[in-house]
Amino acid sequence: MSDTPFSRTIALIGEDGLMRLKQTHVAVVGLGGVGGSAAMALNRSGIGHITLIDGDVVQMSNLNRQTAARSHRIGMPKADAMAEELSSTMDDVRFTIHNTFVTAENVGELITDDVDYVIDAIDSVKDKIALICHCHERGIRVISATGAGNRLRADQLCYGDLFSTSYDPLCRILRRELRGKVKHHKVVYSKEQPAAQIKGVIASMAFVPNAMGLLLSQAVVLAAAGIQKWEDIT
Repeated sequence: MSDTPFSRTIALIGEDGLMRLKQTHVAVVGLGGVGGSAAMALNRSGIGHITLIDGDVVQMSNLNRQTAARSHRIGMPKADAMAEELSSTMDDVRFTIHNTFVTAENVGELITDDVDYVIDAIDSVKDKIALICHCHERGIRVISATGAGNRLRADQLCYGDLFSTSYDPLCRILRRELRGKVKHHKVVYSKEQPAAQIKGVIASMAFVPNAMGLLLSQAVVLAAAGIQKWEDIT
């Protein structure tokens, strides 16, 4: 076996699978603990074009869980930090960088019809709803992260349809707001009851956000490589 960046990948999914990934464009919206690990996995899996979208900057409190967070990047825009991190691993990937938050006003400019898949790792409920509705209206395949904060158990994560979920408070809000707008929506959610917040701070460690990001990217990679049908990922 030749020693190349994707020799082990090809051994698992074949040359055709890798070629499919190289021709795929994925947008990752929100580059915190969840979105960062998703972007990392997409990059190492061979996705050819990754759009990175986040209006936040790297903070000291991100160091315990976020892929691109490094002490020398404190204050750096997260999208720039993520592109720097990923390009140091795979240098033949095309990156489109948007140092802004997705909103109802700009979602059409940021998520264009050449995007094949969207990984939604947005925290803001209002903006999350705008992104989900836009993707469904445009026929763009989208999968959303739900609540990863205040949880410790990565083994409680699973795929599901938003309208069949339980336990997750964010899912409850999304179901209410999206009912009548979309019929089905793919999510990764946790069956673990969230711990009580302390002074309004959303607590988080490395396990759950990063595992959630890996599950989101797995769904996209399996579908894009032709291994599993998108509609069968639940």
